[in-house]
Amino acid sequence: MAGEEDERVLVVFDYDWSLINENSDTFVVQQLAPGRYGDVFSAEARQGEGWTATMDRAMGVLHSEGKTSSDIVSAVGAVPHFPEMPQAVQVA
Repeated sequence: MAGEEDERVLVVFDYDWSLINENSDTFVVQQLAPGRYGDVFSAEARQGEGWTATMDRAMGVLHSEGKTSSDIVSAVGAVPHFPEMPQAVQVA
């Protein structure tokens, strides 16, 4: 039915700095291994590697620190969000 199709809405959010008030990748490392943050994200540590490779290395650092997937899920759940965003998502 054309009328129903016309009423559909597509809402697109970029997760970092839009839906949440943080960079989710760096936040997780900062929360779970703050002493290793520079080991992962400094220019010297990255040596020109792409972001996917950096995050692969970050997960290796977290693993070496004894962090589990449950720890990572908990850290992601603690990422601060903009106060208006839950309501905006519900309205959409």
